[in-house]
Amino acid sequence: MSHCRRVLIPVVVMATSLGGCRELPEAPRAIRLIDHFASAVIEGTVATELLPSRSEWTFGGDAERTLSWKKGLGIASLAVRDGRLAGKTSAEFSVIDLEPIPTWGDHDVLHSVAVRMTLGSSATLAVSFDGDEEVDFEKVAGQAKALPWSLRSPVVMGDDLRTYTLSGGRTVLGSSIRHILISPSDVVGTEFAIESVQLTFRKEHLAGIPTGVSWQGLDEIYHETIVSRAPQVITYELDLPPRPWLDLSVGTVEEAPVGFQVVVRGAGRDRIVFKRTVTTPHRWSSAMVDLAEFAGRRVEISMAVEAVAPGALGFWGAPVVRQEVDARKESLSNNREARPRNLIMIVVDTLRKDHLSTYGYDRETSPNLTVLAAQGALFEDSIAQATWTKASMPAILTSLYPDSHTVQEFDHRLPASATTLAEVFRDAGYATLSLTSILFVGQFTNLHQGFEQLHESGSLD
Repeated sequence: MSHCRRVLIPVVVMATSLGGCRELPEAPRAIRLIDHFASAVIEGTVATELLPSRSEWTFGGDAERTLSWKKGLGIASLAVRDGRLAGKTSAEFSVIDLEPIPTWGDHDVLHSVAVRMTLGSSATLAVSFDGDEEVDFEKVAGQAKALPWSLRSPVVMGDDLRTYTLSGGRTVLGSSIRHILISPSDVVGTEFAIESVQLTFRKEHLAGIPTGVSWQGLDEIYHETIVSRAPQVITYELDLPPRPWLDLSVGTVEEAPVGFQVVVRGAGRDRIVFKRTVTTPHRWSSAMVDLAEFAGRRVEISMAVEAVAPGALGFWGAPVVRQEVDARKESLSNNREARPRNLIMIVVDTLRKDHLSTYGYDRETSPNLTVLAAQGALFEDSIAQATWTKASMPAILTSLYPDSHTVQEFDHRLPASATTLAEVFRDAGYATLSLTSILFVGQFTNLHQGFEQLHESGSLD
């Protein structure tokens, strides 16, 4: 038997419009083209090539590629020796400012940072960025103490040069980078020597990989995405449900126009059901395409990217064939009013139970939550599974204790083997969306797992 409840606890509010405590109705059918990508036919092969990096620097040689540097905090004896920036750490938090870095002036997202160096002891390398004209090192140190840098990597002791590639941190736009900040070691008294630093941006990275499925964001709105290149055509053979429609977003990182076209072939005819040219990069353009004339038929759906320049990138964001709910038919068949199938989960970070009027506080601080509690179920004995957001949120979304979901430190990520609430609903045919204003509840912790669309804090602008 399935049970459904409206829940209010100090950290989580779950609101559902299903009504009562009945069985969950069967969700409308959803065909996610991303899940069927392996069986799709791709026409128009485009050669992949690694674009030359815009940002690879050394400390000697080519003047255009030579980095200027400035000693920040916790560094002693910093100098260029034999083409390497060498020094020794004098504190646990050390920072070097590499500058000036030209402002890119675009919205391309940093994909990774590669640092080639040697280190006198095993430690942790960290990298961050600053967009101010001059770096305030005391401010940087205070911020790093409160919120450690998200680009981090273990470094192996030894005299041999090694390249450490750091990725998966917070979203960094090229336009926001004026200084590269490097903390070579978190161990006092460690000698280091840095030979080169390279920044790889998303467009450079994608140019060197084949067409396929990935997780892409434009202005910090992220989608499950099929990345393809002009003039490629991706074709699926599908059985459409009753009352079908195609839900998708399109976008590009190219400055030149990129065209997107969807053609449906079935019942002896071809029809262009969607055609749009994107002229503004780094922004999603959404569409809902009616496929009713092909309802219940086996069809071919072809998605094509067109551009003047071969190889131009096109993003197909979360393309899903969904089934529209027939409210009147459902009402008659169930002999009751049709019920929406939506669930909203609201998480309020660091909300004190003892200051909510819902829980007896003498001031009227939470009238709306009180109404929600009166209409649903109020839990008066609820205990968070961790004392901070980073570890508590995975517990809420997976029903696992921190020892099981393993997210306990700042840079830990939820393992892919864990099943999230979003994945359960996604697999049941629901559309899944997450909106978050804090770093720990998004892709940095892998809590986008199971969501078709994620809005990070930057999307709020």
